[in-house]
Amino acid sequence: MRFPTDDAEQQLTIQTPIARGNATFGSLDQGGDNDTLLPTSDGIVAYTSTATGQPTPFPFPSFVPQGKGTPRFVQPITPQHLSIIGVDADGVTLSYTAFDVGQQQPTDLADAPMCGGTANDLANAAYEDVIDVFDVAPQHQVIAMWLRPVDLPARLCVIAIDFVDPGYTVTEIPVSPTPPTSRPVLANLRGQECPSLVVSHGNQLAEYKAASATRPCSFATTPTPLTGAPAGAAPVGTVTLEPVIAGASKFALALSSGVYSLTNNALEELYGSDRPMRRIRTIDMDGDGDLDAVATSFNAFPIGSDDIDLLDRRPAGFLRFRFDTETEVQTFLLGDFDGNELPDVAYVDVGGAGNRLQIAYGVTDQLLPGVTVGTFSTLLSIIPTQIIDSTDRLGAIDDLAVLFIDDDVQAQDRPPSSEPPRPIQSVPALALLHGSPQRTMLAFFDPRPQFPPPTSASQFRGVITGKFTDDSIGNDVLAIEQEGPRSTVYLSRGAAGAELGINSASDTDDIASCSSDNGQPAPSVFCVDDAHYLAWSAPGALHDTVLAVDAQFKVIGFDPATIDGDDIVLAPWLDRFTPPKGEVVRELQQIELAGVQKLMIGLGLPSGFDGVTVGGLFLCDFDPLAGPTGCVDVSAKLAELAPRDDGATYVCFDAGIASMALARRFEPPTGDPQELVVLCSTRTEFDGMVFSNGSTLYRLPFDLSRAERLIDVAFADAFQVGDATGDGIDDIVVREGAFQAITIYRQCTSRDRTCGFGTGAEPSVGGK
Repeated sequence: MRFPTDDAEQQLTIQTPIARGNATFGSLDQGGDNDTLLPTSDGIVAYTSTATGQPTPFPFPSFVPQGKGTPRFVQPITPQHLSIIGVDADGVTLSYTAFDVGQQQPTDLADAPMCGGTANDLANAAYEDVIDVFDVAPQHQVIAMWLRPVDLPARLCVIAIDFVDPGYTVTEIPVSPTPPTSRPVLANLRGQECPSLVVSHGNQLAEYKAASATRPCSFATTPTPLTGAPAGAAPVGTVTLEPVIAGASKFALALSSGVYSLTNNALEELYGSDRPMRRIRTIDMDGDGDLDAVATSFNAFPIGSDDIDLLDRRPAGFLRFRFDTETEVQTFLLGDFDGNELPDVAYVDVGGAGNRLQIAYGVTDQLLPGVTVGTFSTLLSIIPTQIIDSTDRLGAIDDLAVLFIDDDVQAQDRPPSSEPPRPIQSVPALALLHGSPQRTMLAFFDPRPQFPPPTSASQFRGVITGKFTDDSIGNDVLAIEQEGPRSTVYLSRGAAGAELGINSASDTDDIASCSSDNGQPAPSVFCVDDAHYLAWSAPGALHDTVLAVDAQFKVIGFDPATIDGDDIVLAPWLDRFTPPKGEVVRELQQIELAGVQKLMIGLGLPSGFDGVTVGGLFLCDFDPLAGPTGCVDVSAKLAELAPRDDGATYVCFDAGIASMALARRFEPPTGDPQELVVLCSTRTEFDGMVFSNGSTLYRLPFDLSRAERLIDVAFADAFQVGDATGDGIDDIVVREGAFQAITIYRQCTSRDRTCGFGTGAEPSVGGK
């Protein structure tokens, strides 16, 4: 194992939310990657590898619209109600449905066919480029769609959505049967409640004026030609002019060729685009009180379709600033996702391995470079929504709802050698991403029956993933919630790339918080505070069980598939494994050394990490109840194999198995395919004070016959080995507890320019 010599390529650091328990590692979809799970107050957060090489937050789907067929578009009706348009389950009818996402299991509020549409009508649909939404009033919308069936003339479908407690009604609005040649735009060109319908018929731009100024909205049957537009220009959207330009209306029409004011059915150019515009939205980007515009483009040869155009409002028009993006922008929206009261831009660019959702956060002068917050196989739509959580109790920060199709390609591409490839599963899903002042967008997996209020004492204190049932597709997730002195254990069945279904929940007094706020616990209580959990694979077992150790070295073991209060058995380890005074378990793993299962126990202090100066690492055999026997002290073994001449003492506290091989550039790798990697610090005493010299990773063969320094890892206090970047090669994920950060050290191969060149004449260690 070796890492690039270029420091810029060596590591990736990800800021994480404050964890309320210890991080665990596992594969959520059994794709061979290494995911990191953290318990928080709002639910379980996970970071997973992607084919792009950039680990991103795992988009736990909040719900999957089961039985609703294939969704194509989603939009908000109210802050907690979302409507979805798509082809229903029998693949024939174009349907509309609404959900209330304010519930853990969202309520189906409406379901109705649209304009007699069929699946063929959406055959040529390019995501949201066929649809426009106009908010007439709170809980009342008009939606226009451009239906382009194969081998049939295009047509328009316009519906009105009205809230009728406790659900919604969907009403079709009659429109002209003349075939449109562009996406329709619902444009408020005259400052009235109901919009006009603007569409192209061939090279002619036409407006179907609102037949009435107020609801119920309808349109004139005869179009009014709009003059002054370039031939072939298609409608894109509307732009609010604030301040108003003398002699012009308050609302301008955006076409693929630019932005135009409207006077007496004639258009006058305010901004001419040097490439075809695709989408445009209006907002005050710089806080000066004037409304600016944000636009994207497509089919822009030879200029290119990437980048976002920021149109700064000037007295007579707009001044363009072009914000750089890596690839073509598929869609975007505006919102305040970090709470600094300045607009941010959420956009989706099209990458080779999928669609990346990125956020360009706004500051006082320009946008910051885009930050990847999620990668999706096929992203259909993104919309702003509002979900109260423990960080944003006031609802001051915008959140995102992401509709996507999840193709489980990672498990297909890298199956275990002993198993045939699994078929690709295309699953529609909707993920809710929470904005944060830390500029993270996270999806929480929350198995609680209802969203708790943000002031609730409920928080998750532990999480573990494993194969806890016999029939689930992916790995299951077990989460432990603590509220007051009691705890609830949730087991959620895994499904590769899809929703984690809530399978069971059990309240228990045997697992509780032992903090001083909850009084003195009974001696028989297992304490969730700083406890560690392990998915235990017993020889010959059909599924995993759970082994857990708390700070007092009390041990519980139970089968999550049948858990209730009677199944939890306490088995203290103090009679067979006595830790040094004041130390607690920091890491607990089941590893395999040369075909022999071992229990790895890492010890340390229970408080925050300023450099590990006290601790220990032991590799143990175990009895039928997973109790440790015949333990080897790895710190003492390392001192024997690599004695120090500076008087420093090794303190080892974590270990893992890595695939590695000694390699010179352009030569085949040699050596052991797998070895033991241990994380240690060195302790120095001076004038009665103890100092830590930072953390280092060492590699040892399974017989512990030699030791070699691998890489310094700052002040890491835990690590895990696995593919964290999606390239099929083991990487190292380290956690620095004091900084609430995860850092990924990417193992390089001979394909990397800076790989294979060690210091001096010694050969490097590279990935196979």
